[in-house]
Amino acid sequence: MRKLLIMFFVIISTQVYALEDLIKRVPEQNLAAVQYLINDYSKQCSEHQDSGENRSLKIDEDNLVQIKLLQGNTELTVLTASFECPGVGHIWSGSAGSPTYLIIEDMVFETNRGNPHPFDISEDKTVLINWHGGNYCETLNGEAYPNAGACFSSMYWDNYKKTFVVFGNPEKVLREVVLMDLDTR
Repeated sequence: MRKLLIMFFVIISTQVYALEDLIKRVPEQNLAAVQYLINDYSKQCSEHQDSGENRSLKIDEDNLVQIKLLQGNTELTVLTASFECPGVGHIWSGSAGSPTYLIIEDMVFETNRGNPHPFDISEDKTVLINWHGGNYCETLNGEAYPNAGACFSSMYWDNYKKTFVVFGNPEKVLREVVLMDLDTR
């Protein structure tokens, strides 16, 4: 029993250290938005757990990814809400993926699922390629496209305009999210 209890505390302290380590990687200008989102998902997790069960949201390394965009040497934080809520599961994820947020300074953009992959197209420009479930896409001949089909979009951060630029319907690719607590800093 004592061995089991010690093992439990080692696991818990490792998870806490891992979250602290992940948060330390987030650039200072993106930190408030990241903390706001994590706190919001933690609150939702607590609300879904059985009463008396107050276990913390599980955050993995792939939930917080840092990308350096060449334009303006901009720090982008990608937060993917594929968190595990202990005792409940991965309640924000489904066959189309998990909510994904692109954070630059205190601007937050939510994509229609999928994690962006950076692709440097020149010495001073990075384009983000994003995978989407097929249900977000259309074929040129108007046929239905399955959710399991591969579909991609691209986006470019315009450092001068401080927003993403996309081709086609931006509503299908991303939308800006306003975080109330950030407005009162």
